[in-house]
Amino acid sequence: MQLFRIFLLLLLSSLSYPSLSSTQLEPCMSAECVQMFKDFKKYARHYSPVAMEALGNFYMNGYGTEKNFARALKYYVRTGKYGSATAQYKAGLMYLYGIGKDENISLGISWLKSAVRNEYNPAIYYLGAMYIRGDKVEQDTEKAIHLLEVSANNGHAASQFLLAQIYEQDSFGIKDPSKAIALYSQSALKIEAAAQKLTDLNIPLPKQPAQDDGIEHIEVTPLPFLELMELKIAGLRNAPMPGFKLIISPGCKIAKRDCGEAGITDKSLIRHLWRNNVRRILE
Repeated sequence: MQLFRIFLLLLLSSLSYPSLSSTQLEPCMSAECVQMFKDFKKYARHYSPVAMEALGNFYMNGYGTEKNFARALKYYVRTGKYGSATAQYKAGLMYLYGIGKDENISLGISWLKSAVRNEYNPAIYYLGAMYIRGDKVEQDTEKAIHLLEVSANNGHAASQFLLAQIYEQDSFGIKDPSKAIALYSQSALKIEAAAQKLTDLNIPLPKQPAQDDGIEHIEVTPLPFLELMELKIAGLRNAPMPGFKLIISPGCKIAKRDCGEAGITDKSLIRHLWRNNVRRILE
């Protein structure tokens, strides 16, 4: 019963289910959105990782184009091979749950682990949650706790809250009430359930950081999505031709081996390589 409670709390906690939607990105087929899609597609042809990942997001959400999960996955995979942790994470989830392509658990786990190596907290959290549940992987509490501790130490509130639940109970033989309380306190400012838990235990809630501590505080307001995309397009427009990096062995990066790479900027040569040699690497 205790184990079931943990699983239930996991499902209710933040980020328990994978989210592939992009912040502030809603389906849109206005002329402005279609033009935005075309602009990014132009730069994606030059192998710009920023543009390729944007296209993945556009296809995933139906922004400036029809939704196409298969194409979204294709662009996430391409961008992931350039080292983008967010693209690796999304590609991993899509393979794990058969979105855009048939389910491929081993490939999904491989991409998720790539994002973990890039220290992407949502990926670390999600893989840890999978090991706890035994969902698509063999249940491994030791690996799960290690991963959750890493992301919790990085300030990831969902990991802190889940660990607090685990340490509060005795399902895995590691009950530690003091650790649980500390983790509830760390996550209470972002997760309402953690704050409620502290209240139930008659423990004072953590205070918001003081604004009169003698330190200048700058409030950062996120840019509207279109304005942000326009800035990215401007950056791509003014940047040098990115060219293409031919990675001698695409497995080298994952294996952390230096196998070398060749930078190519000649457009005709890029197209030739794409048709004859490189396409099999990126798809």
